[in-house]
Amino acid sequence: WINQLILHLQADIAQGQYRKEGFRNLKSMLDYESGVINAYSVEVSVGEGSIKASGKGDLRNPDRMMFSIEPNVSNVPLESLSRLADLEETLLHGPVTIDGVISGHAGNEKELLKSLTGNIDVRVGPGRIRSKTALGDSLFNLLSFLHIDGLLTGEARDDYAEGGMPYHSLNVRTRLRDGSIVIAQLKLATPALNLHGEGSLDLVKQDMEMATSLNVLKSIDAVLGHMPLVGMAIEDVTGVKVDLQGPMRKPTMTVRPPGDVVEGMKDVMEDIEAPFKK
Repeated sequence: WINQLILHLQADIAQGQYRKEGFRNLKSMLDYESGVINAYSVEVSVGEGSIKASGKGDLRNPDRMMFSIEPNVSNVPLESLSRLADLEETLLHGPVTIDGVISGHAGNEKELLKSLTGNIDVRVGPGRIRSKTALGDSLFNLLSFLHIDGLLTGEARDDYAEGGMPYHSLNVRTRLRDGSIVIAQLKLATPALNLHGEGSLDLVKQDMEMATSLNVLKSIDAVLGHMPLVGMAIEDVTGVKVDLQGPMRKPTMTVRPPGDVVEGMKDVMEDIEAPFKK
């Protein structure tokens, strides 16, 4: 009977709440005929931003339902988007913008992931990188290694633990193919460092392979507005190359400084890798 159904639906909601997240001006449309979604669209305001999505689908074959979606997220707090999607707490705080096109076909989880094709561009920031996460703690420890004056005062450490590390922007350009997200370009800019990377995430095997380069601008103490306890910056050690490989939840991190490794590197490396081994 579903292949004989014809629907033309439109719904407008002035305001409401979903998963404890408020929204405004929800507008949706569906044009369905004989098992084919000719068009659908959703538009809603969240905070000071908006979420839009449009696409089409073919439901005539239940074992291989085709779909496409064009997401467009503009200036929505990442925390709000995570709540709406019922995701765990994010690594970052800040507004997010997402553009792209995704297509695929439904089936079991593995078939769905392998069928995905398209591209997604993500821009986040400004905001803060949460402390007590693999990303936040690893960047923090890298900065402590690269600058002697990164040995923080107790006050600065308390500020980081409470509010995280500030950043200007995170830009990611990706392509989806054969069950993997290919990260063509990743750029993270913070007051303390710039990070560039590329690699891939295997959604089916849950593995990752990333190569990044990190350049330090100044110590975390300076970023957080505190004077360092002791020491001067090591001027000739201002960057490293960081490789991540293995399971997404616990990747192996390899840090390669440019030139000779300074004394005490092994102890610092254990601190850097510790968040990924928890």
